[in-house]
Amino acid sequence: MTSLAEFWPPFGLTLNTPRLTIRPVLDEDIPQAVAAARSGVHPPGKSPFSMPWAELPDEELAPNMAQWYWRCRANFTPESWTLLLAIWHDDEFLGVQDLGAKNFKTLKTVGTGSWLKQSAQGPGLRQGDACRRRELCLRLPERGSGRVRGGGLEPTITGRIHRPRL
Repeated sequence: MTSLAEFWPPFGLTLNTPRLTIRPVLDEDIPQAVAAARSGVHPPGKSPFSMPWAELPDEELAPNMAQWYWRCRANFTPESWTLLLAIWHDDEFLGVQDLGAKNFKTLKTVGTGSWLKQSAQGPGLRQGDACRRRELCLRLPERGSGRVRGGGLEPTITGRIHRPRL
């Protein structure tokens, strides 16, 4: 049987930490992503995002999120891309870590972004730190990435990666 990773290799990517699984957002994850966002990403009226997407009314949030995930996949090219990674703890969807680039061949810079539902933020599992460490491993130095912007960690952090050939 053919897998989706054969058609879109990022679907074959899985990153594991001792407590988290990080992998591309799949269509079947979207309802859980919406539920996580609806549970609260930040205090009301205090959006840290340039577009306060998490404050959209319920009837707009789900289609907006689904369309964003689909648009990022549809517009993915070697030169300009956004890879959206679902963050899981056991069977609980915690949020999304993204990694992206524009004009990658010239700038050789990767940017990052993320959101976690409020119940997963703060001390405890330290999901944000673990996700940033794993995403830095995705820079794929052999692909020529020169800089990572965002996340605040050094790009020398390594970890165990399971990835398809790209």
